[in-house]
Amino acid sequence: MSLQNNKGWDSLITGLLILTLGLIAYIILLGEFDIHIGKISMGIHHVHPPFRLFIVLLSLKVWEKSYRDKYQLVKRIEWFLNTRYGIISIVTVFFVCASWIKLSQHYTFHTRAFDLSMYDSALSNTLKGDFMYTQWLGRNFFSEHFAPILLGILPLYLLYDSPALLLIVQALALTLALIPLFYLAKDTFANALIPFGIVLVYLNYKYLINGFMFDFHHEIFVPFFVFSLILSLRRNKLVLYFVFLILALACKEDMPVYLFMYGGYIAVVEKKWKVGIATMLLSGLWFVFALKIAIPMSFPDGYQPSRFLDRWSQYGQTYGQIIWGFLTHPSMIVGESFFKTLWGISAPLGFVPFAGLPQTLLILPPFLLNNTSNFVKQQYLDSYYALPVLPFLFVAFIAGMKRILDKFPQKHHIIMILFTYLFMMNVEFYLEFMQAFDISQHDIVGHQLVESIPPNVTIAAQTILIPHLDRTHDITMLPERNDAAYIFLDTERFHWPMSPVEYGNIINDIRTDLSYELLSDAEGFLLFKKYEE
Repeated sequence: MSLQNNKGWDSLITGLLILTLGLIAYIILLGEFDIHIGKISMGIHHVHPPFRLFIVLLSLKVWEKSYRDKYQLVKRIEWFLNTRYGIISIVTVFFVCASWIKLSQHYTFHTRAFDLSMYDSALSNTLKGDFMYTQWLGRNFFSEHFAPILLGILPLYLLYDSPALLLIVQALALTLALIPLFYLAKDTFANALIPFGIVLVYLNYKYLINGFMFDFHHEIFVPFFVFSLILSLRRNKLVLYFVFLILALACKEDMPVYLFMYGGYIAVVEKKWKVGIATMLLSGLWFVFALKIAIPMSFPDGYQPSRFLDRWSQYGQTYGQIIWGFLTHPSMIVGESFFKTLWGISAPLGFVPFAGLPQTLLILPPFLLNNTSNFVKQQYLDSYYALPVLPFLFVAFIAGMKRILDKFPQKHHIIMILFTYLFMMNVEFYLEFMQAFDISQHDIVGHQLVESIPPNVTIAAQTILIPHLDRTHDITMLPERNDAAYIFLDTERFHWPMSPVEYGNIINDIRTDLSYELLSDAEGFLLFKKYEE
């Protein structure tokens, strides 16, 4: 018997849904909910002021009444959203907004050598004949990550060879994912307002925004390709499915693991044996090629395994040992970070994905692989590490939402409560847009100083200044100086990898170094030049 049609499971889900909706209502009213299990503490909090809550509730109440009364405006909105122009308009508006956010981030010195300049130099050097070489690793980028999807950006680099291009591509990838997500939801719900609401929740989901705001990363393509391949399969467009499958595999070397498991899901749960087995076979072959051939052979000093293997060294030293360690030590997998991270990704969505079984199972492969890493940011899906999880999470979210609405037909107040919670917990994109980085006098002076540095010189610079320097410069990232002709610092911005104490000591050392003269000390910038001998 299918899991979806099992009556016992159905009753359990109904009870859990009632408890979840009660919890959501509690959080909306009181603002927070905390739970303590042994040493593990987890909580859900919203910090929106009462006035904003009042506006949200009032707006949803008007929507509910208008919908009940078949108000003409609502019908017009639904008609517009049901046309192709609806989603195109949404994508266009948010692409412009997302591009503005990323470009303003860049031109106010909030992007870094690691990782923006790393990607930028790999692509720029490829056009010059040095395939995917990046000086920030001192080797081929594919020895770090096998992500051939990046080669698709090269034609754009022929038109505009600049790190700013990568930020526009990042904004485009973010917003393109809204199209297949919208149609996945639209194929599920008759009312076009619900898919539109799901798109807004996705676009404001904090784990997506965290990945989007962290410079540029190739993982940003994953949601678009995974949503697209799932949509293609559901519409029985197999050629498109395999095209998007290959594109998704090309995003990163860990994608074959997730898509191999997705192939198993297709075969076992959806009973599409041929497609499922083909997916598993293609993913398995890609995995072997990426980790046994492409990455090891991209190292300049000969065949070497991926350096990221060390992140799972607690399970073993080789791929086989790590897999065996997963299977034989499940207690190591399910620990404090497991529960905290699972709570973290599901609480802002009202735990709705858990009601989406069996689609919920798709979340586990990308979630577990990242959560079992010994690198803390990856464990907790910080920065861009959540991006491979998101498409599977939102597919389960759509399925869970469908189950809730099927359980409570004609209960418009249930939709009100749920979307009030979701909008209150997910307003990240709007906050980023409203707080978009304003170009200040500080930034104007910084760009003037960048322009004042002559080409073809050696320069030691802070990480946030490096993406703005000329390609002819021979650049070293501080604290390394390498007897550079110029030293460039911004005392008001991010100074990783130096601690505050180390950073202060370096500035004092340079100020007292008689071989350097201070060219500029304005708006927090320090530009030094070595005296010519």
